[in-house]
Amino acid sequence: MLVAMITMSGLLAVATVTMVQIKRGLSASSEARFQSVALFAAESGISAGTDFLRLNIGAGNQYFSAYVSANNGAVQSPLGIPGNTLEPGEVGNLFTGDVPMSYTVSILNNVGDPTYETGADSDGIIILRSVGRGPGNSQVTLEVELDGSEGENSNRPCPGYAQRGIAEDGAGRNDCLKNIDATTMNTFKPGS
Repeated sequence: MLVAMITMSGLLAVATVTMVQIKRGLSASSEARFQSVALFAAESGISAGTDFLRLNIGAGNQYFSAYVSANNGAVQSPLGIPGNTLEPGEVGNLFTGDVPMSYTVSILNNVGDPTYETGADSDGIIILRSVGRGPGNSQVTLEVELDGSEGENSNRPCPGYAQRGIAEDGAGRNDCLKNIDATTMNTFKPGS
């Protein structure tokens, strides 16, 4: 009887340790998945913000002056960016309601701009910051630098952003995408 009790206690201890390990594994897996969802939301914000800036670049040498402030003291998050600042389930949020996702896109002037302290954009280079949010209070922040001064068509700044060589065309670039709307879907495949 004593041996059976000791054996049962040992099995109970092993079962308890196994349950704790499984719970930790599931928790880590869920956290990684939530962070991935937040990353996808942040990337979507970068894409939507880039599209917005392509359509709203200023004439002449004004570039993005309408969206920057002196010393970045009043950072703007334009509501003209599709889905910007809208919480999951709100009308205009571009994500389906089955997974809580959202993003906030902000526009900042680069510190190297000669008119940084005056609140103008004289070099056409700005920083697009996207904070993606996912389930479980997960959050990812991405920043890309966009240059609207290069190229023959100054109305199409291309950020040259890609995550670890992944892009819609397999070239490691994610720039010059078409306009974003609620029906636009970009498919990313591994680059070579």
